[in-house]
Amino acid sequence: IDKQAHMLDAERMLWEVYNLDQALKVALEFAEKTNSDGNPTNDTLVILTADHETGGLVLPGVTDPSRMGTRDQVGTYDRMGFPEAADANGDGYPDNPDPEKKLVIHFGGAPDHFDDFRSQPRPVAPAKAGDDRKVHANPEKDGQTGVLYTGVSEVTVPEHGYAPDRGVHTGVDVPLLALGPGSERLTGVRDNTEIFFAILQALAPKP
Repeated sequence: IDKQAHMLDAERMLWEVYNLDQALKVALEFAEKTNSDGNPTNDTLVILTADHETGGLVLPGVTDPSRMGTRDQVGTYDRMGFPEAADANGDGYPDNPDPEKKLVIHFGGAPDHFDDFRSQPRPVAPAKAGDDRKVHANPEKDGQTGVLYTGVSEVTVPEHGYAPDRGVHTGVDVPLLALGPGSERLTGVRDNTEIFFAILQALAPKP
């Protein structure tokens, strides 16, 4: 998920979330068995969270196929309409990850980049460093069909370190979901350090 968000690749990012959801299903099924077998020594605490958010995701509207490639390619308010999300097999996920009308995922924590909000045949870096040691939007990613969006990342390549040519980690809160013994300590908004102590208490509960 993080890797695709760095590339500002919303479609691949969402399908990584789908894969995570399938993995979580396995963990929850395992926990259901161990937590209901009457043996408290093998109970399972499942925790789902992340160490940071990447990209600064926002959902501004829905793509307008008639205006793609223009500044008005994202419909908002009364021009938004509804995204197309057919689910013929009933698994709760869209059959086509790239419909004509889809909910737009825009990345706020990003460098200058082009975007037409369409699925890419392969991941492409959103920006790249030039000979002038400046980071520029990469025309190979939607440069012919998309619109240039100004980013917030640094534009100068530092003397040491990497070029700021990807989506960046942000301070956005991340989800924290828990199920099983000790999960009551992980409700609401929590400081990340509290997760450690919740796990410690679950492993060695005080009498």
